[in-house]
Amino acid sequence: GVVYTPLDVVKERLQAQRVLGAASAGNYKHFANAYSTILRTEGVGGLFRGYWASNFTWWPWNVAYFVAYEHGRDFVARNAMGLSTKDEL
Repeated sequence: GVVYTPLDVVKERLQAQRVLGAASAGNYKHFANAYSTILRTEGVGGLFRGYWASNFTWWPWNVAYFVAYEHGRDFVARNAMGLSTKDEL
């Protein structure tokens, strides 16, 4: 989301720097330095690279989770608790 993506971008840049070397991935000293450097050189958009890709990864999972949750809740209400509808929960 909005809070997670900038933190993830900085984390991934630091990881890439370690694997690829400073010349290829940036020269960041620590988390705060990476965050401020990305913000200064690339703007706010730099902190949100991959935002939509990340969301498209999680949306199908969230849909499946909530559909399964609602159906499971209905099943428990009808069969285990003897209720006629989930609204009686």
